[in-house]
Amino acid sequence: MRKIIFISLYKYPDVDAGAFRNQNLAICFEKNGFESKFFGICNKKNDAEKYISIYSNRNAFTSLFSNVFLSRRIISNLKRIVGKEDLVCITNFFSKRIILKILNLSKIIGFKVIFSIVERYNKPKRSKILSIVLNRNYRNCESFYKNATIYNRPIISISKYIFNFFSNKGLTCFYVPFIIFPQIDRETLFCSKKNDNAIKIIYAGNPGNKDLLLNIFEGLKELPFDKQQQFVFNFYGFSKPERLNFDFESIKAKIFFHPYLDKHDIEDAYLNSDFSILIRNQDSISSIAGFPTKIAESLYYGIPPIVNFTGDLSLYLIDNVNCVEVKGSDKNSIKNAFERILEMNEEDFQNLRKKTLFSFNTTLNASEYMLNFKKIIEFVGD
Repeated sequence: MRKIIFISLYKYPDVDAGAFRNQNLAICFEKNGFESKFFGICNKKNDAEKYISIYSNRNAFTSLFSNVFLSRRIISNLKRIVGKEDLVCITNFFSKRIILKILNLSKIIGFKVIFSIVERYNKPKRSKILSIVLNRNYRNCESFYKNATIYNRPIISISKYIFNFFSNKGLTCFYVPFIIFPQIDRETLFCSKKNDNAIKIIYAGNPGNKDLLLNIFEGLKELPFDKQQQFVFNFYGFSKPERLNFDFESIKAKIFFHPYLDKHDIEDAYLNSDFSILIRNQDSISSIAGFPTKIAESLYYGIPPIVNFTGDLSLYLIDNVNCVEVKGSDKNSIKNAFERILEMNEEDFQNLRKKTLFSFNTTLNASEYMLNFKKIIEFVGD
């Protein structure tokens, strides 16, 4: 059986968004006769033949050691398992040196290489050259955008921005947003609002430097106290609110911060919520180039997101159909969205939930993109 091997520094089996993305892509390839394997940061308790560890970030020493030997680990493991009929999908921004080593090996063995590109990083805020030099992720990202024509391999693009950028350079691109392959009977997910006296809002994931959590609280603060008290917020994966430098005593909503939940445990958290929330800078390159995992998950579980439209989201979201659109990222726009939610009656809410649940089937359901994967496989060669 032909193999597809995903090479990244994501945490497997499905601990982070990148790993979750790759595993859903893998299912689509498996439906077309491939066996999938993953190189990355892998839990030793899992199948060591399927999830192959090439990196460790347990502490500063292991990270330094892993960086020094990263190229050697990738190449040695490829030599051990890859065949000439196989497909290798590079899904992280590695250095030019590592990418060229993989491409050179592909010429020797005969396997095909494709890229899956899901983002473009914002330029580091500091203007000092040193901050850019030390930021390896940004440096490798910009190197790829500059040198992609040298690599000259097909690209799976998560957004129209990435698709258009590389297509305009003459590269073959395939557009695949953040799709999810249903693992459960989604029709059983619909449930009524849990508590008529509380509006439960979930945020799940790592905000990094993209998500404007502080703006959410500033918008909430603009509401009268009696309206604030109707909201309950649960933040999963962000357990250090002190970093926001916000006076939480100044608002009356109930706000809870929880440890990160993996993909197996997040279902209950979503289904115990009425809305999700995501606010980003609409002008930043990272927002334009990416596709938020949080929105794909929210639609999958039938939870309407409270969201300002960034990147491709306007292609998949319609205000008051499968989301509550926030017209900007400022506190007044967020406040207005909260007020709209407070004005909803039970019938409005139920209709929004139903439409959100079923809109996933025509937007981000992986089964709707199987033709794209057939085209990818045909292009690289049966």
